[in-house]
Amino acid sequence: MDSTQGLRALSVTYGFLDKNRGTPLRITSLLKGLSKYHDLDLHIASLDSGLVNMQSKHFTLPKNKLKVILLLWKYVIQNKIDVIIGHTLVCYSLLLPLKFLTGKKIVLEMHGFLEEESLLEKKISPATYAITKRKHAFIYRFFDLITTCSDTATDIIKKYNKNAVTIFGGCDTDIFNTRVTPGFFFKEQEDEIVIGYAGNTRVWQGLDFLVEVFTELHSKDKRFKLALLLSEAHSFDAVQGITILSGMKHTEVPRFLASCDILVIPRLKNTVNDISFPSKLPEYLAMGKSVVVSKTSDSFKIVTDSVDGLLFTPGDALELQRVLVSLANQEFRDKLGVGAEKVSRDKLCWEKRVDSLHGEMFKLCEKFIEIKSDITI
Repeated sequence: MDSTQGLRALSVTYGFLDKNRGTPLRITSLLKGLSKYHDLDLHIASLDSGLVNMQSKHFTLPKNKLKVILLLWKYVIQNKIDVIIGHTLVCYSLLLPLKFLTGKKIVLEMHGFLEEESLLEKKISPATYAITKRKHAFIYRFFDLITTCSDTATDIIKKYNKNAVTIFGGCDTDIFNTRVTPGFFFKEQEDEIVIGYAGNTRVWQGLDFLVEVFTELHSKDKRFKLALLLSEAHSFDAVQGITILSGMKHTEVPRFLASCDILVIPRLKNTVNDISFPSKLPEYLAMGKSVVVSKTSDSFKIVTDSVDGLLFTPGDALELQRVLVSLANQEFRDKLGVGAEKVSRDKLCWEKRVDSLHGEMFKLCEKFIEIKSDITI
């Protein structure tokens, strides 16, 4: 390989990237960003039959895992791949055989901890959870680099693998920005204040909590309304002041957010939220709106209270209600919106997030590349 070609990387996802939800969207954003670097030759493998608007080379994986391993092994050798990136721990059964068969550098790019989600939803027992954690702790040791979405998660991983770094979630500022025109009209009166939430209804999101707080707030001040954009079916009863939408593509979500005055992340205190960074936070901030977020995971490291957003104690209904009441002041909302947009632009746009991953990959392979360059010369 000529040293001017830079690094050859293979991204492996044992799933579909064309899904309209958090993890596939995050992976796609990272890969689109990486594909723009001239010093990185990016190859992508997933279950998709094809990828739209992706400049990199893509091939479709079979669903038989043994065939997948053999196919990837041949592909890595034939295309002289330098580093393999696996997305989510689901890929470990593919990545570890590739490490031993090829000797290439292996990066695990993590999005969350599925075992915490399963335990919270009571899909697994505490005993199964404990066994799973021990197994994963053993697996972490074999990767050359692990990236996570929060410092809390990184600290956990570092107990087993010192080469772990945080790459917070990002935002596509071409889609989410203050220039977006509102697409919905939730207000009947000009002085009404629309609180917005966009996301799923999973138990750790705290949506029931938000609805309860809003119901109490609305009974005291009819100016407040609540708009919910849900990515899945819901069981909420019709409540005065609440509008519920669903089935919207990710690229259409900004029009919803632009139609709201306040954007809320009501996550509760639990094992999932302790370690999972809310992917919607960068998008909320990019819209230049007043953002209200509970102090879970690393949200407090991104949002500075009363400067670019407002923080509240998870599950504290009275505190959240007081925070929302304070945002009845238009001038205060505008001030927070300016700060929010600046944080997103300066720290959380995908370009900066991808820069971090790109830099870590080259740091990992720096010595390796230098050796290859010397041989070429």
